[in-house]
Amino acid sequence: MVFVVSVVGVVGIIGLWLAYFSLHISVDSIESPIEHRTVVIEHRNDSWGETYYHYNFYQPTLFPIVLKKLNSEKVSFWVHEDQMDDLKALGVEEVEWTGESVTFRTVTGEIIKVDF
Repeated sequence: MVFVVSVVGVVGIIGLWLAYFSLHISVDSIESPIEHRTVVIEHRNDSWGETYYHYNFYQPTLFPIVLKKLNSEKVSFWVHEDQMDDLKALGVEEVEWTGESVTFRTVTGEIIKVDF
């Protein structure tokens, strides 16, 4: 019985470990050129014929490791092309900053507005 429980436990831990490392979550930040604002972008993608891109947006707070989440739900979209860089797919190169928000235009033409 101890052997069976141990084997099941080890297999479960290995499965969780593989699932965690297969997500490939990355974090990058971009800064506003007009004011002192920074947006931290958590991003990853899944490719199953089409590529699905997933994003969460955060803003740094006064406390060093603490981030404020800016979007209530994960932002996702898919592209029916070869896999490209997550930030390029989001449209970080052509981002529009305003006093209270940042707007991204994705490669699919979607507009994603993130309010501060």
